[in-house]
Amino acid sequence: MPYSHYGNYADVWKHIALCTTLANEKPAQYIETNAASADYALSRSPGQAFGIYHFMDRAPEHKELLDSEYYHIQEKAFGQGRYTGSPGLAMHILKAHGSRYTFFDIEETPLRHIDSYAEKLHIREKVQTMQQDSRTGIMELLPEPGEHSFIHIDPYFVDQPNDKGWDYMDVFVACAQKNAQCFLWYGFHTLSEKDRINHFITQKLKKAGIEGYTIIALILKEIGRDHIRINPGIPGNGLLTVNLSASSTQAMMTYSELLTEIYRDASFEGRPGAIYREVTN
Repeated sequence: MPYSHYGNYADVWKHIALCTTLANEKPAQYIETNAASADYALSRSPGQAFGIYHFMDRAPEHKELLDSEYYHIQEKAFGQGRYTGSPGLAMHILKAHGSRYTFFDIEETPLRHIDSYAEKLHIREKVQTMQQDSRTGIMELLPEPGEHSFIHIDPYFVDQPNDKGWDYMDVFVACAQKNAQCFLWYGFHTLSEKDRINHFITQKLKKAGIEGYTIIALILKEIGRDHIRINPGIPGNGLLTVNLSASSTQAMMTYSELLTEIYRDASFEGRPGAIYREVTN
């Protein structure tokens, strides 16, 4: 399934949080479940206009956004008409630390692109690409990944099991129990869908006895309860994390609050585009 929502506002939130966390934690091993490509050509689609274009226009209003690792990397890519995806961001931030990378995807083309991107950064020997279902791939890696590993779980559907019965929360729980740093993104289109996914997530965490987690969600104020009222790619999205340092969690709180500020007067296709934050921990 080719990734088509790159550069939308959900990507801005996910990727600014990812960048600051990786820069803080400096993991020895980075694993991503649904990698897609390392970068993309921008087209100024409506979703991108509301996402990365709006961010690049308004970030200079806040020093914290202007100084962020995310802004520094995207500024260079933006000037070339490109958007850097999560594999590219991770490789840029961690290459100085000698980190190893494993990227999963079910498509061959994005994995070849990741290999080429790694070549340009002179870290190809550090990168492993795996064309397979990441739920099976990661569960079969256990007891690795463990401490000093960072797992970026970025599914299409967080609660959808594979042919072995494993869903992405099973992966999150298994890695968290091995003391890996876990970072899971999920999207939703309505408030009813958000409530259903949040219940699914928190029940899985409760059953596994996992505490100390944080969920930070950014949601369009115009989101509907049971139907899609406005859709700039993803109307609402959350980040579930565990085993991160306090400084990483605080940085995510700061950036999420600043994003609500720069979207206070935003619009999407003529409709109000303000967002709000919801925190669960």
